[in-house]
Amino acid sequence: MNSNALATDIRPSVRVSRVTDDEADAVAEFMRRVWGSSVTGERVRRSLREGARTNPAVPGAAVPSVAYLRDDEALGYLGSIPVRFWNGRSEITAHWLKGFMVLPEHQNGPVGFGLLREMLRHVDVAATMTVAPPARRLFQAVGFRDCGALPNYIAILRGARVAQSVDAGALDISLPSYARRALTVAQKTGLASLGGGCAGLALRSWNALRAASPMTSIDLSGSLPTRDSLDRLWLRVRQSVSACATRDASYFQWRYDAHRGGTYEVAAVRDRRARRLVALAVVRRSAESADPRLRGLRLATLADILFDPRDGRAGIAALQGAERLARRMGADALLCSTAHPAITRLLRRRFYIKTAGTVHMMVREQRSDHPLSTRVEDWWLMRGDANSDDAF
Repeated sequence: MNSNALATDIRPSVRVSRVTDDEADAVAEFMRRVWGSSVTGERVRRSLREGARTNPAVPGAAVPSVAYLRDDEALGYLGSIPVRFWNGRSEITAHWLKGFMVLPEHQNGPVGFGLLREMLRHVDVAATMTVAPPARRLFQAVGFRDCGALPNYIAILRGARVAQSVDAGALDISLPSYARRALTVAQKTGLASLGGGCAGLALRSWNALRAASPMTSIDLSGSLPTRDSLDRLWLRVRQSVSACATRDASYFQWRYDAHRGGTYEVAAVRDRRARRLVALAVVRRSAESADPRLRGLRLATLADILFDPRDGRAGIAALQGAERLARRMGADALLCSTAHPAITRLLRRRFYIKTAGTVHMMVREQRSDHPLSTRVEDWWLMRGDANSDDAF
């Protein structure tokens, strides 16, 4: 038998497995290729250990991530975020699936399906927030239900800059064709800046008249409140919420490294009479690498908000605090993505502009006596869930 015949009989070794220290170097190389990061194998190994140490859902348990490997090369990767879901009766262990990526030359093949199938061997209840239609179809193929898209709501903080720069078409803002033409002309002549400034001033004055109750105080120090106050707030809120990622002190402290000047800052609302925490909002600073659709506008994100749905005044105060933080961060606008009626009702009251949503929430669970809702409107869901606040 000649050497060419022998060569054709040698097939690459293919396996899909949970990422451990042994796969760390291959995963690091994959991340460098896909995301242009400088991650090393040792850093991946440290991340695996740190994930187990800080796991907020199952303390001490390793956080599942999987890789599709051909010989020693990773062709695809899928990670997860441990969390607990509240289903209206109890809290259950679950995982957000995050970081789903396949090398471009191996997409539309077996890699993505193999990654999902392997991940579902290690997690029971799982959810994801995804945009691309091919990814949604793949998730549906392994049993995920599409709960719907999260609408986007945008608060204009600096009217002159937004009016002069905004691209209504790129941001999918619903405007009649004549209004779009008028906006284009106004931007070219500079009238948009003047009109936007006047409109912004009027809006701020109107919102000031409808501001938070004087019986509430808003703390803009930027840091999270105490563990006890966070836990007490969560226990009150969950009584009126049917589907949500658990938002207790352990979750907030694990998820957000919040402090003044940091990536995240917190506005905490307290009732002066009861002397207790009644709401909080978490704002993410505008990313340095701006989305080209924004044309240089700085967009902060309302990553999270928590208040009793029965207490609209606390929710209004939290939004007011979030807007103040965003202005302090130098943002021109504040983005909020949610579908829960208790939140969207308040967003409309403060004249947030609604735009079409592209992020879909999907969920999968094997069996449950009290299953999770598959309607996105039932979920207390924000951009901070599944770490989905890092891009517009």
